[in-house]
Amino acid sequence: MLTRGTDQNIAYVITPVKQAEPEIGATPAPEIDRFERADRERHGIPEPPKSEEELKREKEREEDGRTRDQIAVLSDILEKDGSQEAAIQAQRHELSSADHLGILNVTLEGESRPAQNERYASLVREVLPDDLKDEPSHAMTWLYRTLRSAEEAGLDAGQVLHRAVDGRSLNGARDHIMVINARIQADNGAMTPIPRTGWSGSYEKTGDPDKDRYLAEVAAAMDTRKERLGQHTAKSSPAWAVRTLGPVPEAPEERGRWEARAADIAAYRETYGFDHQTEAIGPEPANSPEARALWHGAFQAMGPVDGVDVRALPDGSLLHMRKSYETETSWAPRLVGRELRQVRISAQKQADRATRADAEAKAAQDAEIRARHERIAESARHAQQVYREHEAKLEEANLVRTEWDKSTERVRVMALAADTEYRNRYPDAELEPLKSREPEPLLPEDREALDPGEAADYIPPAWLDEVAEQARKAADELADRQSMRMPGEDADIEGEQAWPELVRAERDAVLQPPPPEVQPAPEVERLHQEREDQRQAGNEGGE
Repeated sequence: MLTRGTDQNIAYVITPVKQAEPEIGATPAPEIDRFERADRERHGIPEPPKSEEELKREKEREEDGRTRDQIAVLSDILEKDGSQEAAIQAQRHELSSADHLGILNVTLEGESRPAQNERYASLVREVLPDDLKDEPSHAMTWLYRTLRSAEEAGLDAGQVLHRAVDGRSLNGARDHIMVINARIQADNGAMTPIPRTGWSGSYEKTGDPDKDRYLAEVAAAMDTRKERLGQHTAKSSPAWAVRTLGPVPEAPEERGRWEARAADIAAYRETYGFDHQTEAIGPEPANSPEARALWHGAFQAMGPVDGVDVRALPDGSLLHMRKSYETETSWAPRLVGRELRQVRISAQKQADRATRADAEAKAAQDAEIRARHERIAESARHAQQVYREHEAKLEEANLVRTEWDKSTERVRVMALAADTEYRNRYPDAELEPLKSREPEPLLPEDREALDPGEAADYIPPAWLDEVAEQARKAADELADRQSMRMPGEDADIEGEQAWPELVRAERDAVLQPPPPEVQPAPEVERLHQEREDQRQAGNEGGE
């Protein structure tokens, strides 16, 4: 249900989720509890305090994520509009996804992985002493992954194994495979992969001519799909592509280069299901050597449009940019979005409570009950006023925090990029991890202090004034930065703004037309047309 009010609209949504009841025996009927609650409210009797067991259950439900935000429920509703996809749309989607990289990549790796593991197992048996060759270990999977990482980095798996075992005893090791794996990782550092942009020649040959021919066809289909993804990206111009590579050029030669770079990025996104609207590739994968190699190929294709390409900078500049992260976060106002949401909801609840109490007082025949409801209404209005005062302070702090986040985003992104680049150059460098100097988030007991309860002499928590002071200082810093200009060529002419904001993608409407489908592969279209012709011929023959 959805109200149609003049000041606000409220949606009443039922989200039935049945939870298992851990207690043995029958539970009270919910109608009894509702009746008793309504009777207490009608007579102006306050709710009894909750037992420790009830409070414990509420906390467990909240920690388990069963208490969902309203916006999450409404988001699910918008995603399910009740309409069904037309048959022709479903057919077009199936044709477009027939050679989807996510599907073909699973096929390619699944069919070639046994042969790859068998080759690694043979290399391991060659370097192990005779008494350890047949000793089982659960860590073989991790060793195979490390050897694959070494090969993606351009190293020889056999040589890597020999360096880890030759001249170094394995006596006393509880798990010799884990020891070898740890030695390889220690000897070779991060093993940054060589950027990979395709699949032909990157898979393990099985030795079976038929299967190898099939794998070659799958890899070729994946490379062809990647090229079409680049062309499709140029036609659709998604936000992540424009933000990363800039607008699609008009000149054919430049457009071709743009499509080639977009193809590398789009191939990684489709293969591993990265679908962020504005971020191109996200953070570097950690567990899959193949994903890391493809990610580095996509990263290499990314250009400096967003100002995050730091690969050509000297080491000193990278270290200087790293330090800017703590500098920018040191003057950040406290993040109070959760507290702001809490006081807004609480203020609305108190307003509803006062309205109900006024109505009950007006309808009550008994003077004592009427007086009770009048006291409840007065208490609710007092609590609502307190919450609105909290809201004013927290809203101002939240606005300043939003401005700080927008103003410092470029510098913080550059600092993170510089940190990643420096660690890739020097995997063994002893660097402290980047640490934010933002104020610590508030604790649950701090949020509880926002509730005035029934006390008339309520004193707001001291941290509210601290939040307001932090927001004031941050606002002053933002004003100073916005007024700061770069020196111009002419002393009488003011230069550009010294602290430009990062261009942010505008939020799109909630309801959007379906994205265009990738052009199906020519072979898929040919086979589909043949089947359609056969079906038509069969129908005509039946008539």
